[in-house]
Amino acid sequence: MTIKSVTLTNKEGLHGDHAMAVIQKSNEFDCAIWLEKDSRRINAKSLLGMLALDARKGDALTVITDGHNESEVLDSIAALLLSGSED
Repeated sequence: MTIKSVTLTNKEGLHGDHAMAVIQKSNEFDCAIWLEKDSRRINAKSLLGMLALDARKGDALTVITDGHNESEVLDSIAALLLSGSED
């Protein structure tokens, strides 16, 4: 299991296109991926989870990965959260 904290910089937070980009990227990996904000932990592959997290610009998120290539997956998802785009 690997863990990393990131602070959202996307002006819309983790909503809309940004949330969908994170979900799509997460679904590319054969690894469990969770996002945590305050005391709420959600599956990063779940749209309902993303919406329930209600993460906004400036919020600190913890990214947790567990499974195959978890360190690479962690870096990829964290970078996507920080950039606010799919690229």
